[in-house]
Amino acid sequence: MQPLPTVHSCETRSQLLEQIDSVNEAILRFLAEVPDELLAAPAYPEGWTVARNVKHALGFQKFTAFYLGLPSWLIRLLGRPRQPQKPIEKISATNREVAEYGLYPSGHPLPVGLRTTLEREIQKTRSRLKEAVEKLSEEDLDSRKGVFGGMSLRTQVLFALKHAVHHIGVARARIEAR
Repeated sequence: MQPLPTVHSCETRSQLLEQIDSVNEAILRFLAEVPDELLAAPAYPEGWTVARNVKHALGFQKFTAFYLGLPSWLIRLLGRPRQPQKPIEKISATNREVAEYGLYPSGHPLPVGLRTTLEREIQKTRSRLKEAVEKLSEEDLDSRKGVFGGMSLRTQVLFALKHAVHHIGVARARIEAR
């Protein structure tokens, strides 16, 4: 399997847009590499299927796109982000301790249309997040507060990407453990 990208701090909107593309292209590549018999297989001893991890990886990106699209006056009500911002490299992608992730046993049938549905969802999510970022100025990305933790909007987008890479990494670790 191909390596996953590392999300890194960036100074410009164009660099942020490049990372959105890079992460979502990596999710598409990962999905293409997953054997049919593992896509919907429950994790052993416990955990989400590959498909559920992909859906979750997209979930916070979707939420972030929605949040960025809220009226600016509403986002301004939250105040300004904490300064200085903690670099994304120092923010954990999850609040759970790193553990043994288990594996995916083979032999599970692929639900009809699941892979195609996931591919379309990845493309749609990427487009929505990029459109939301493109509508904001550099100043908006850095001076408006994200939804939690005192993050700026830029840092929230980076966190959404880092969290996505984390969940794809968990699914990948289970596949490679077989």
